[in-house]
Amino acid sequence: MYLKQVTLRNYRNYRQLKVEPHSVFNLLVGRNAQGKTNFLEALFTLATSKSFRAMREAELLRFDEPFAQVSADVQKAGALVRLDIQWQREGEASVKKRITINDCPCNRLIDFMKEVKMVLFTPSDLDIIRGGPGLRRRFMDMLLSKLFPTYLFALQRYQKVVEERNNVLRNCRAASWESMMDVWDDQLVLWGTQLLKSRLKFIDNLEPRYVRLFGQMGGEGVPGVRFVPSFPLPSHAEDRMRFAFQAAVKARAREERERQQTLCGPHRDDVVLLLDGRPLRLFGSQGQARCAALALRLAEAEILSAEGDERCIILLDDCLSEIDPQKQKLLLSLLAERGQIFLSCTLAPERSLLMDGKEFAVEGGAMAEKT
Repeated sequence: MYLKQVTLRNYRNYRQLKVEPHSVFNLLVGRNAQGKTNFLEALFTLATSKSFRAMREAELLRFDEPFAQVSADVQKAGALVRLDIQWQREGEASVKKRITINDCPCNRLIDFMKEVKMVLFTPSDLDIIRGGPGLRRRFMDMLLSKLFPTYLFALQRYQKVVEERNNVLRNCRAASWESMMDVWDDQLVLWGTQLLKSRLKFIDNLEPRYVRLFGQMGGEGVPGVRFVPSFPLPSHAEDRMRFAFQAAVKARAREERERQQTLCGPHRDDVVLLLDGRPLRLFGSQGQARCAALALRLAEAEILSAEGDERCIILLDDCLSEIDPQKQKLLLSLLAERGQIFLSCTLAPERSLLMDGKEFAVEGGAMAEKT
């Protein structure tokens, strides 16, 4: 799988752009605020339909323009698929979005997300390492939702159950609240157990890849991954997990009434990244955290590529800064033969470190291929 042609119109600081990327390696070089990240953001919308950084989609439209468009021809297993997203301005802060696949309207996001396998690294990924559990849960949930539509369905149902259950806890003086809690408790355990089962399998799949990639990039120390559920799991068998979940809900019933919120379940799980047996977010250096974030994203790309016959497209925004030449060499060698790569930087690495491909100069919302 690779992007054969990409077209932007009125997207961020790009008035009009048509580019034919290399099928393997694409280096985007330019000073800050010239459009490198904007271009990668546009590519990422082709996998998710959404920006990874805009609070409102109206921000994606070039200033004072009524519409914006991102489209691409995607080469997949001998077939060419055309993806197109258009945003039409409807007010100062709102837009109407239209998505098509091969010129046919796409009304279900899940159908669009199945078309392109893509992974993005940005410097903000260090927050996954350094930040709170919610960011690591989101990393798990995003990847599992890409892989398994059934997981996304279970996650949506579970989130709705937690919301409704919290509403009951906030109004527990109502005469019927106990019978209502019984219903929501059963639903919480039902959907939560499905999420736990998938997450445990995910960690088993992620850990060996992450550990290997961390070492291959020259990461110092012994890495590890530990899944930390919100209650003890005596077994990974589904019936035992369900029983433990039910017991945990019952044991914290009084505390939940006092705090008026659901205190156990997958919405409180964590994934702890370890270094020499200790939490990396507390004891790791900035360099080790950056190496861990890159290893996570490359492990994600491997997992996505392993599902089916299509290699994952990898976007790397400013991943070489603060990395010494030796680690740059290790990272670039890891990227070789991993599918189509888009890598942005302010200064191009040494030519001897680069794989075959294309280099583009990015300046003022324009891209020019270097020869």
